[in-house]
Amino acid sequence: MATVGPTCHEGDAGETPHQTCLGFLPRVNQRKGSKNRSLNLQEKLDSLELGQRLPISFDKTGATWRAVKENKKYFLHLIGVLVRKNTEPFHKSWAKVLAKQKAKIEPGVKKYFQYKDVSNDELPWVSQGIDRTAQDIYKNWKNELSEHFKVNGEDENNLDLPCARRSIPPDMTQEVWNKCVDYFSSEEFRGNPETREMQSIAENYRQRYMDPVTGMWPSEEVEQNYSQVSSSASGSSTQSAPPRIDETLIADEVLVVRRGALARLVPGFHMSIQPSAAPDILPIPSLPTLPSRFRSEPLPPTFDTQDNADEDDTDLDS
Repeated sequence: MATVGPTCHEGDAGETPHQTCLGFLPRVNQRKGSKNRSLNLQEKLDSLELGQRLPISFDKTGATWRAVKENKKYFLHLIGVLVRKNTEPFHKSWAKVLAKQKAKIEPGVKKYFQYKDVSNDELPWVSQGIDRTAQDIYKNWKNELSEHFKVNGEDENNLDLPCARRSIPPDMTQEVWNKCVDYFSSEEFRGNPETREMQSIAENYRQRYMDPVTGMWPSEEVEQNYSQVSSSASGSSTQSAPPRIDETLIADEVLVVRRGALARLVPGFHMSIQPSAAPDILPIPSLPTLPSRFRSEPLPPTFDTQDNADEDDTDLDS
């Protein structure tokens, strides 16, 4: 496991067991402002008396069971500390992390937080919400370490593993970092270029919008967008064939566009587009207009011009 922060001991003079057991964990390549915010969050937790706990509420209506309202930022900060303290960052996913390591997170949370308005039947849902939060933090931690590896172990398209191994992140042992370097340089992690490109897009999105200290998103919509991008990144390497192209649908779309353009240019223009027929079903042609002699209506009276001319001649002779 990564060695992070001070370990639990009997306690120095003036310190409570609360303060010595939790400690503070700085982030990898952390900006000064972010580190100061983390220190402020940590000071709040360290100021608690022994046995004192902060109230924390959870989102029940959205069925996410994520922490909400007051003390949320302290709650997320503590989970981040516990994830980095108890897990190893060189696994492919959160599911691969040892269960005994993940099992240490929620008991650590309960030492500092009192669940508010949660029944015994709802405790399993709270546990799932904490696990999902820990999973997100674990993913972000791995991304930070991956960026640290790229900065110190990659030169264009070449890997400099000896240099990467010498560049140990803060609060991490050489043994753990060596395993991280092995993982980040493996084919399993690097995958194909398309996968790496999608992962880069997801990482840039996360760095732009997520608070680096609390792990909070500015809105639920932004968080959902990140989930979609991350899903695309993880699913891009499993696509075996491109999606099928529907030529008929494309043709219909082109006709619609052209119809719209003509309608704007020619006032009063209207063109109707019929839906495409199935290949084995031909459209029924409209019936032709029958000549008048085949109709059932009575024929209108006709006049023979030659007969009329003869009658006229007779009248003249008389």
